[in-house]
Amino acid sequence: MERFLDEEFGPPMLLRAARLILEAQQITEALGSAQDIPGGQARLRELIDQLAETAQLHHWAQEDDVLAELAALALREGADAELLGPLRAGLHQLESQLQARLLTTVAQNWRREERP
Repeated sequence: MERFLDEEFGPPMLLRAARLILEAQQITEALGSAQDIPGGQARLRELIDQLAETAQLHHWAQEDDVLAELAALALREGADAELLGPLRAGLHQLESQLQARLLTTVAQNWRREERP
C-alpha cells in the first residue's frame, strides 16, 4: 500500500507532472520561434488537459486555477506574442508550484523515514 501511495501521490507522480510541464514549455518556445511544430498547439492542449486531470485527481486547488487559465489560452488559435507571453508565465507559475509541492513531499517522506 505504501508503494502505491508513493507512486500515485508522492515524488514519482510529481516528477511525471514536471515532465509534462517541461514538454509544454518546449512546445510553447518552439511556437514562438521560427520552428514550426506540426500539431504543436494540439499537443500543447493535450498536455494541459493531462495536467488538469492530475490536478483535479489530487485536489491541487492552486494548480487547478492556473491550468484553467492555460486551457483557455491554449484553445485560442494562433501563436502570437499576445498568446505566448501568458502561456509562458502560466507554465512558469505551474512549474514553481509543482517544485514547492515536490520539496514538501520529499521533506515529509524524509521525516517519516527518520522516525523510529
